[in-house]
Amino acid sequence: MDITKKEKVIKPKISRNQKDKSQRVLEIVKAFKKMRELGFPDETPAIIEFKQITNRFIEDGIAVTGKIPMPEYDRTLCYILTNHSLKESTIALMSNNK
Repeated sequence: MDITKKEKVIKPKISRNQKDKSQRVLEIVKAFKKMRELGFPDETPAIIEFKQITNRFIEDGIAVTGKIPMPEYDRTLCYILTNHSLKESTIALMSNNK
């Protein structure tokens, strides 16, 4: 007698508290707008790297945190990009002065 197991299709759990793509886009656009207002050019290496990170966050919706040094401005770009709809992503420019 053969015993066969039924295959289970495991679907990834999607929380109802996740941001949709348009919500992620709005947050990132707001952050880049503020950086432009502060006078940081788009050609800055740290800004280029941050754009790549935010593009992945927008497309995949995977939360990510990190720090990107900006030695030309004596700053560090710190970010917490969250996909939880009840929390706002955080982007901060921290001074390197001690």
